[in-house]
Amino acid sequence: MSDSATSPAPAGSEGATSFVQRCLTPEYAEAPEPRTWQTSPGFRRVLDPLNAQRYAAACQEAEKLLPAYTDFDLIYVWHASALLYQKQLAQAEAVAQEGLARSKRKFNLCVQLGQIAWEAGNLADAVYWWAQAWHGQETLPRWGGNESTFLYLYYVAAELQLAGAAATLLRRVDQMRGGQIRLNATAASSLRSLARAGDTPDIQLVLRRLAEKYLGEGAPADAPASAAAAPAPAWAPGQVVETPGRLEIGLIAGLMWDEDRPRPPLGGAWVIPCLKVDAQRCKINMTLAKQANATQACVFETMPPGEYVIAYNPFPVPDEAGYRRHWDGKILDFSTAETLFASLTPGSERPVELFAGPRGGTVQSEAGPVTQIKANTAVGVRDSFPLIVEFLAEQVPYSITVKPAQTSQLTIRSHACVR
Repeated sequence: MSDSATSPAPAGSEGATSFVQRCLTPEYAEAPEPRTWQTSPGFRRVLDPLNAQRYAAACQEAEKLLPAYTDFDLIYVWHASALLYQKQLAQAEAVAQEGLARSKRKFNLCVQLGQIAWEAGNLADAVYWWAQAWHGQETLPRWGGNESTFLYLYYVAAELQLAGAAATLLRRVDQMRGGQIRLNATAASSLRSLARAGDTPDIQLVLRRLAEKYLGEGAPADAPASAAAAPAPAWAPGQVVETPGRLEIGLIAGLMWDEDRPRPPLGGAWVIPCLKVDAQRCKINMTLAKQANATQACVFETMPPGEYVIAYNPFPVPDEAGYRRHWDGKILDFSTAETLFASLTPGSERPVELFAGPRGGTVQSEAGPVTQIKANTAVGVRDSFPLIVEFLAEQVPYSITVKPAQTSQLTIRSHACVR
């Protein structure tokens, strides 16, 4: 990372006192910024190639947009992100610094500069920039809506044995965003390694002081690392983990509904994201459907932003073209059990299984309705066109939100229920 006028003095050097002071002193003032990524349809010209990992094209489109949005932070963030993915750290820093000087909103660019420092292996710079982001976010409603600052500093604090600070940072993350947002295993390992390699007493002091100032708690010097909340494991059922670059869905085989035996492995299962069109309904788009790989994961490299209900089909599909035609464009209605069953039960063929949960429902079998079924699944199955939807709670299906320039991971324990 190149030296700049705004970089902090190195921690642990002659300038260590200055480093601590600069981290603890707000150096950037936030101004109201009503614009979002949805303000202009033209923003898609940057976001689409960025989401598709066509980073050079994203840079070109960002450069075209900048003259019309010279004070809008997100254009600079997207541009710097595309450069960072290409390992062009000096250029990414220059773009982010330019945005910091011109934009009304500062903290997103401070977060970005911290990410650039992380990639460059400079913990002191990363902590400085995330500290500046934190100062700015404390002046905004809901802390600006971006939990990245607190999530990154949580991993640093936990690795440095600052249990009290780590625990309060993680609580802030979970307060801002439901679903236990965590880094994926690769990113978490990278940030922990950076924390170990760059640790100094001054960095620890900064983290303690920030936690004391804004969260009301620091870390006792003798606090064990286990006192901090540990990151959630990868692929925990129902957990959402955000990471840049793509959407990943993982399936964990549960129990067959009628027997206490595991369902076969779900490699090859169809995974079908269904875009929510309102609070109760979602629309199936079979152009997004993919099959899970041998590890029971399904990767979507490019996803349009929105909230998706995740449906899947673990059964063989003898007629793929017919299966796609049958479900494409159909609406699943979660308003009531009856509307859901009607939308899951296709055509005139009788369903083999049909039930809902998580605590009870009815199976419509060949012998007629069977009650007293405990389940967390709604299934519309016939020989040619099976479709399954899992639930987190009564009439609340698993769903995941895909954001511009970000993607998410979700794990579903499939079809896990007993009579």
